[in-house]
Amino acid sequence: MANTTVKGSGKKGKTSHATIQIMGKGQDAYKDINWKTLSDEEARNLEKEGSLAWKILSNSQTQALQDMTVEDVEKKLAVILELTNSSTDPQDAILLDYYTVGFWWAKEEGFTSQQLSAFITVLNRLLENIKDKNYSLSENISDLKSMMVGIGADSVEASGGLDFLDVEQAIKISDYIKSSLFQHHRMYEFMFHGQRKEEIIGTELCVETLPAANVPFPAPLDEGLVEDMYNEYIAPPEAFDESENEELAKSATPNEEQLTEKKDEEVLKVQVEVDPLNDVTADDVKRMFDIVSAEMFGNLQIDVTRKLREREVEIITRINKIHKVAETT
Repeated sequence: MANTTVKGSGKKGKTSHATIQIMGKGQDAYKDINWKTLSDEEARNLEKEGSLAWKILSNSQTQALQDMTVEDVEKKLAVILELTNSSTDPQDAILLDYYTVGFWWAKEEGFTSQQLSAFITVLNRLLENIKDKNYSLSENISDLKSMMVGIGADSVEASGGLDFLDVEQAIKISDYIKSSLFQHHRMYEFMFHGQRKEEIIGTELCVETLPAANVPFPAPLDEGLVEDMYNEYIAPPEAFDESENEELAKSATPNEEQLTEKKDEEVLKVQVEVDPLNDVTADDVKRMFDIVSAEMFGNLQIDVTRKLREREVEIITRINKIHKVAETT
């Protein structure tokens, strides 16, 4: 049973404060409490001395986490538990996964906000035992048993802080911690206390740098240009000697021999351009077509005639066989 006594001030604009007194044993003492309506301070004031609820997660945080998806729960727990380096630190990633999976399991089991918060406290305490106190497996099991004291008992004088759980929930929690933590206890011990060897791997590379882009070495490929663009926009102008200029000037003035050669080339060009078919008549063209046709289609006609004869002989042979069969019948 939960007896509720409400005390409020009569002044306008001030919020009334509720004082709730818990009476009863075990889980029944909290069955009428609506945790959603309580502040964090009110929820803490409801707890008995030594309770494990609200140690890691407050009432408001637990209420908010219950309405989130598993991805959002993981992000929120990373902030609350200060495991913000989970993307780069393997230890933070392992711990964040353990807390997230544990919270989601308890939520699926239908735990109340008080029970969810206490369960996260249990997980944290067992992990801290390994990390800070260097507990062995047997010592951690003994500590879990001490936290389970008072569950389902008629007397509440001795309590391990989880007396708001029933016996069935305690068994589920024990089985879960056994399969998730105790069976891998040595792995968590190694994670917290194992000496990791730091290996610095280096590779020496001999890199040959490119020489300057001066003759006879070409420019690197990333600076290369098409030759036409290089010659037009980048290449320096070539220096000509005076003797070369005189030779160019002489070659530019045509002499008699050059003029004669040019005329001869024009005469030959005119002779080549004469149409060779000017003297061909229509009869010549017809005669040529007859010769080509006879050569191309002569053999084809012989082959067709031979195949027709072979086919005719084959058909006549079949007809004779049919007559013979008809006469015998």
